[in-house]
Amino acid sequence: MPDKNIFVISLGGSIIVPEPGKIDFRFLKKFRKLVLKFTKKRWKFIIVVGGGKTCRLYQKAALKITEIPFEELDWLGIYTTKLNAYLLKIILGKEALSIILNNPYKKTKRELLKKSVVIASGWKPGWSTDYVTVLMAERFGVKTIINASNIPFYTKKT
Repeated sequence: MPDKNIFVISLGGSIIVPEPGKIDFRFLKKFRKLVLKFTKKRWKFIIVVGGGKTCRLYQKAALKITEIPFEELDWLGIYTTKLNAYLLKIILGKEALSIILNNPYKKTKRELLKKSVVIASGWKPGWSTDYVTVLMAERFGVKTIINASNIPFYTKKT
């Protein structure tokens, strides 16, 4: 049976860094306060952090210089997710697992949930952080994913 006190959040990197060189510390401060408020009530969080605009900035720069294979562009994105994830981990302090989870299958469930917060980053080329979020939710039996993003989603009308 799923634990109703585990929440899986996909946190878009563009929320953390809404424009190049501008970290939204006000958002991070409020987000930290919210997470810590609920961890005191014994809630647990799995937060998968995206690369956002920082990722796209690096990818665009590389492509202006030379032709880059898709896999290498993905690795640039993965490393930006790790940077954003590390920032989040250090501001959540002792409530967060000491490692950034970079593989949704790496540790056992029991080991992961010793802490109130697990921070995860991108995993491997071809797999978005949104997909990693879904894998984490499936692994822990969580039925609802919170998708925090400031990137608009449009569908083409048929």
